[in-house]
Amino acid sequence: MSVRVRFAPSPTGRLHIGSARTALYNWLFAKHEKGTFILRIEDTDRERSKKEYLQTILSDLTWLGLTWDEGPYCQSERLSFYQELAQQLLNKGNAYYCYCTPSELALKKEKAVLEKKPLRYDGSCRKLTSTQRSIYESEGRKPVLRLVCPENVHLTVHDAIRGEINFSTEVLDDFIIVKSDGFPVYNFACAADDHDLGITHVLRGEEHLSNTPRQLLIYRVFGWVPPIFGHLSIILDENRKKLSKREGSTFLDEFRESGFLPEALLNFLVLLGWASDENKEKMSLSEIVQKFTLNGVTKSPAIFDFKKLEWMNSQYIRELPVENFIKLAIPFLEKAGWAADGALKTILLSEDKKERLRSLVMLYRERVKRLNEFPVLTRYYFLEDIPLEFSTLKKWADSKGILFFEEFLKKIQDAFFTPEVLERTLRDFVDSKGLKAGDLIHPLRYFLTGQEVSPGVFEVMAVLGKERTLTRIQKGVLTLNQLKNPA
Repeated sequence: MSVRVRFAPSPTGRLHIGSARTALYNWLFAKHEKGTFILRIEDTDRERSKKEYLQTILSDLTWLGLTWDEGPYCQSERLSFYQELAQQLLNKGNAYYCYCTPSELALKKEKAVLEKKPLRYDGSCRKLTSTQRSIYESEGRKPVLRLVCPENVHLTVHDAIRGEINFSTEVLDDFIIVKSDGFPVYNFACAADDHDLGITHVLRGEEHLSNTPRQLLIYRVFGWVPPIFGHLSIILDENRKKLSKREGSTFLDEFRESGFLPEALLNFLVLLGWASDENKEKMSLSEIVQKFTLNGVTKSPAIFDFKKLEWMNSQYIRELPVENFIKLAIPFLEKAGWAADGALKTILLSEDKKERLRSLVMLYRERVKRLNEFPVLTRYYFLEDIPLEFSTLKKWADSKGILFFEEFLKKIQDAFFTPEVLERTLRDFVDSKGLKAGDLIHPLRYFLTGQEVSPGVFEVMAVLGKERTLTRIQKGVLTLNQLKNPA
């Protein structure tokens, strides 16, 4: 049997991280089995479906690298197919038109609650005469189409992840399969498409378990062979609550805009409910494809550990070649405004400045967990004027090292600007003055970067270059003197 799986998002919102995992598992299963990965767009909700959401979903899947072999098939373009199937059910007596209004249905529910009966449709429209239907239609009522639900039928699903699951039609009613506007409801269109597209395995979230018996009934009434189902566990946050779309970053585009690499995100997502035989964590996509089987998928809830995701992303960032890092970082630098004045373009056009940029990347490549941190940590490199806060400068107002900065400036003016030479020059200088290295290093770091934490100060000096280093030290000393001796 050639494996055919599908990912079927609804363009009623952005792509949720849980949906991205579902897409990934389907894609991996198809690739491992040398099967077909199909993209289907379930856009029959005319009010909520938006083209911009569809474009975002397609863009996110492409960014992740989850390219599809067939599709995208849009359900809104297949209405005649569903209408033909619905007519077949009508002709066989397996479906009927229901003219009950929302207010009438609400009254039926109220009555069922009072009588402590199950909240199910009572089937009152099952045996309407043609005269009764004509009366309802003359009143302007637009009917829905309901499937006749058989009584006391037991349905069994051999779930590829959860094992055997049993359902009974005792808990179901004559559910709607076509809305009053002529559009199919989810379960009807889903089952019809899965059969028509030859889907062999339906891998989806466990929230769809309640849909499974309804879809099985649709397969049963047409005499179709159902696919193999596999229901994935839910994803919980660190507090073991369901990962909410309303709290924190849960949409794929948010991770993308935060500077997560697709390779790292895919690696993290696959571990939310699956493990290889070796319990290995960091794996290439080709390695994951080779190892991925449904036997490794667990039915236990997965915990979304954001810190672990950041750690994994940092591991992938560290492995980026410098040129690739620069290419990926440019959009974040532009968004931060550091490239708005053409500064970045100037750097990239100058081989000397570009070499310093490479050195800057080497300094920070192992420090950033997300690419959007790079512009924040390195703004001192891209901005000519670094603001210095008096509240911070006060720390060194009475430091002995401040008295020797002008003399230190003369020492480094003629020095070869490499980290090794600069460090030796500073340490020899402080030894000769009876100072500690920190007496100069701490204020020096702040003068150069406007930050109290940075990579090695000598590496920072080398990256900035002699001219910018000297200028910033002079400005720092002048600002500190003005603080000590206000006019």
